[in-house]
Amino acid sequence: MKIKMKNNCVGALLLLILAAACKETTPARKKHELEIFWPGSFFYLDQVKNKQVMQIKDAEEDKLYASYLVGFHDSAWAPDPQQPKKAEERQVYYQFNMSNNWRAIVNGDSLLPVFYQPVPNADNKVNAGVIVFQLPEGTRPDTLVYRNAGDGWENMIISLKQHKLIQ
Repeated sequence: MKIKMKNNCVGALLLLILAAACKETTPARKKHELEIFWPGSFFYLDQVKNKQVMQIKDAEEDKLYASYLVGFHDSAWAPDPQQPKKAEERQVYYQFNMSNNWRAIVNGDSLLPVFYQPVPNADNKVNAGVIVFQLPEGTRPDTLVYRNAGDGWENMIISLKQHKLIQ
C-alpha cells in the first residue's frame, strides 16, 4: 500500500512537531542574589525575611536581625561505599555545624550567628540552611565571612554591599 502526500508542507509540519516533542527541556534554574561558581559546584546566597525562620512580633524587632539562605551545590560529590562515615560526617556538618564557620561583619565587629535552620533537600549534592545574625540597633552587615572547615570549600569573604566575592 502506497500513501502519497498531497502537500510537502504537511510532512514538514509533522516532522517539526515530532522534533519538538522529542526535544528534552530542562527547567530554568532559580537565580540567586549571589552565585559563586567553581568547576562542578557553586555556592549561593539570598537574603530572606526574618519571619520565615523566626517569630517576629513587630517591625522594630525585625530590624534587629539579618537572615541569609546559604547553599552549597557540589555536582561531583558522591558517597563512597568504602567510607560511609564520611557521608555521615558531611551530613552532620551541614545539619548542625555549618553555622559555626560563618561571621557577619558589622562596622568592623565580628558577629556569630544566633540561629541556624538547615533546609531539607532531596538532592544529596545540595546543602543549604538559613543563618541568622542578631545586629546592633540601626545596623546591617557589610560582609559575610565563611571559614573552611575541611568540607572542600574555600574560605570566602562576601561583600553584601557589592554582592560579590572579595576573596
